[in-house]
Amino acid sequence: MYNSGINLWRRWEVMIMKDQLFLLKPDFKDQGSGPFFCPESALVEGMLSFYPVLREKVDVHYINFEKPRQEIVSLLGEEKYWGKESGVFLRK
Repeated sequence: MYNSGINLWRRWEVMIMKDQLFLLKPDFKDQGSGPFFCPESALVEGMLSFYPVLREKVDVHYINFEKPRQEIVSLLGEEKYWGKESGVFLRK
């Protein structure tokens, strides 16, 4: 048997939580070069501006380019975060 109070609360918390979207802040530097922006983040930002109903359905977080990206590490847990040059991967 499990502690149903904690698990029930966790299920409720997950059900009411919006999807989380992480976008890189523009004008970042990489190894002293730049400023840069993430083309994929810019495209998604444009889509959210064009389609505001979608923005209401997600929580958008703007994060710095530098790794490790602590906001994502905190959400996933260190054991599942693996920052690569080309993005963020989840370990199984």
